[in-house]
Parts: sequence; structure tokens; C-alpha cells
Amino acid sequence: MKWSNVWSYTQQDYRSWPSEIENQLQVIRIRSNHHTKSLKLRFSNEYGQENLILERVSICQVDSKTLKRGERKIVTVNCQEKISIFPAAQLISDEIQLELNPGTILEIETVVKERTILRSGTVSYSRRELAVSNYRLKDGKKEYVEQQTLFRMVKENERMFYIYGISGLDFLVEDTAKTIVAFGDSLTQQGFWVDALKTRFFRSGMHELAVLNRGIGGSRVLKGQNPENDRYTRHGNAGLFRFEREVFMYGAVDVVICLHGINDIISRHDGTGEYSYTLEELKSGIGQYAAFAHQHGAKVIVGTLTPLGQSLFYSDDLEKERQKINTWIRRNKDFDGIADFDFAVMDLEQNHRLQLTFDSGDGLHLSDLGGQKLAETIDLSYINSIIK
Repeated sequence: MKWSNVWSYTQQDYRSWPSEIENQLQVIRIRSNHHTKSLKLRFSNEYGQENLILERVSICQVDSKTLKRGERKIVTVNCQEKISIFPAAQLISDEIQLELNPGTILEIETVVKERTILRSGTVSYSRRELAVSNYRLKDGKKEYVEQQTLFRMVKENERMFYIYGISGLDFLVEDTAKTIVAFGDSLTQQGFWVDALKTRFFRSGMHELAVLNRGIGGSRVLKGQNPENDRYTRHGNAGLFRFEREVFMYGAVDVVICLHGINDIISRHDGTGEYSYTLEELKSGIGQYAAFAHQHGAKVIVGTLTPLGQSLFYSDDLEKERQKINTWIRRNKDFDGIADFDFAVMDLEQNHRLQLTFDSGDGLHLSDLGGQKLAETIDLSYINSIIK
């Protein structure tokens, strides 16, 4: 048996977009693809500037068909029910005895009573495998609250949702359990293709297999957030800084699936001249992902860059560079596999554009159906062969 991280996202830096809460109940639901009898929660206040105090944290299992809740258990850290997460701190809970099977939903409740400024957390879009709800607590009762009234990042983009405090979930699993990490930018962070892949694994009976999301919106391979635009790192550090520490932060990984590089090309054409790196340097950066992964004994699948012909960033010169990078990816022998995401979602008559049903509406980001199409591109038999 071994402890394995089965759910987590990259924490994001919202020091420039803080949100204030008080007397809040957060309810998170995560579907399991594993069998376990013991689990631990991970907590984070990575970018916080004051203590995040969770007055009470509890969990229970929820039947996926009847939605009936099982026995609720209190989560402790060092045997303490009240959990105080210092700024920049990461914590892990005491072991919790709770039996879960593939398909069971785990429900996590956190209570924050004191007025708190949130500056750290997880954001995503897909609701296939993960859901979160927020409630205001008053006089022993709870009242549902829309996230856009609580959190600035959701007010700015009501398609996303936000989770604070909870950063990961570890299960005690069989030694044969495997881990896949999805690495990239907003196309990964939004979770549509990542969650659709999880769903495929579950429906195909490929249990004991975790898929972790390591996407950050705005992320580039070669260069991180410009401090002159935002002195914090809401759009993350460079992929070459992030990759090794984020992909392998919770232990061994079997496969990394990368979809990264479109923001580097967009930045080369933003008119500022700040991003003067070459396509050869971008290729080298993506190639380093394979080198890092192989150093840790992991396999690497690299996805081709998807179209952006209807986006406000598009230009003919940018499209030529995207095609050059994709040709290089398709021919690269250093990668253990290729996922031709570009071909999967392109408009076959105008291949610089996304098919309409796969477009979120901005010409660049994917819809839920677009994410599902990317997930269908990944060969499950190949995944099976390389994780054995």
C-alpha cells in the first residue's frame, strides 16, 4: 500500500484580487476513481497574508445515485479540530478512516467564522468531476450564496469557480495505482479536457488512476508574469520554473500530458517587443519538459497547440508559428506520445479556427464539448500500455 495524491490543483496567487469572507460554509464534492479505507486532506494558504482559520472541517461520502450522505467525520490536524493555516503554509490532516469506492462522491465541508481576506486558492471551470457551493451562516442556519457575490475572480469571470483552504486529497491505495498530471495554461486549468479524461477512465473501468490538474491561466513556457503588469503571480511563473516542482510535488508520477506554448506565441506578437524569444527557444523549453519528466521516470505525452483563429490575438504570422510548433511536436522523437489536439478540434474547412461547437465563444478557449473532444483524442490503450 502507498499514500497517493488523487486530487489537487495548482494554487493560484490572488493577492492582487483579494476577497473577504466571514461566517462561510464551503461545500466541495469530488468523485472518487479509487478504492480506499483511509484518506488525508491537504490544506494551503500559499499566497495568504494572514491566517486562514477553518473552525471546522468535516467529510462524508455521498451515494452517486441516491445522493444520500453517509456518516460525517470531523477532520483534524495534529488532533486539533480548529485548523489554522499560516500564510504560505501547507498542512496535511491526520488519517481519516472512511471507505470509498470508484464512483463514490466525497463531500468536504469547511467553516470560516472570522473575517478573513482570501488571497490564495484554486480556480477551475469544469463541473464534471468537481463541484463547490457556498453558504452564509447566520443564527444556526445556512443561506446559499452565489460565488460572484463573494469572490472577485468569479465576478470578473462568472464561468469559473473558486475553492479556498482545501488544496488536495490523498488516499491510501494499492501499489499498482497510477498518477497522470495534466500540465499547461488556461486550456488545462479550466478542466474541461482534464475532467473529461477522468470521466473516460471511470467509465472504461480504468480505476485506481488519478489525474491531477497543473494548469494556470496565462502561463507561458519561457517567461512568467510581468511584475510591471501585476506585481504578484496570478498568471504564474514560467513553465520551466513550475514544471518539476509542481508536477512531482506530491510524489511519483507515471505520465505527464502537456498542452502548453500558445501564450508564448501570442506574447511574441503583442506589439511590446518584451517577448523576443525565438521559436527555437520555445521548442527547447517544451523539450525540457520531457527531459525533466524522464529524469523522474515519467512518460510524456505532448499535445499540439489548438486553433485561435477567431480570437482577438489572431494574426497570420502567429498562425504560421503555431503550425511550425505543431509540425515539430508531431515529428518529435523525444516525446513518449503525441496527442493531436489541434486536428481534433479544428474547423476542417478553416483549420486556423476552432469548430464552432468546440469554441467557448472567444475563439481561443474550449467549450465543455471541446474539452471532451480533446479527451477522446488520447488513446486509452496507449495509456494502459505505458503505465503497466
